[in-house]
Amino acid sequence: NTFLDLTPMADDAVYERCVELLLQDPVVDCLFISIVHHTVMLHTKDNEMAAEQENVAARIIRQGLKADKPVVVSV
Repeated sequence: NTFLDLTPMADDAVYERCVELLLQDPVVDCLFISIVHHTVMLHTKDNEMAAEQENVAARIIRQGLKADKPVVVSV
């Protein structure tokens, strides 16, 4: 098991890039993402997600759909 804590320094784009790299790694079998929703740098609240189409949820979904590995997200 490997753990990577991006809180509170990652914004939506950095979060997506980390997800992308982890899913591309042949050693990674699956990805469990736990998001702290009150992190200032992430667009996770309803009004933030509505205002920012490239929010963290959209980015995680995009990367998950490209991968052939299970991705689980908990907020």
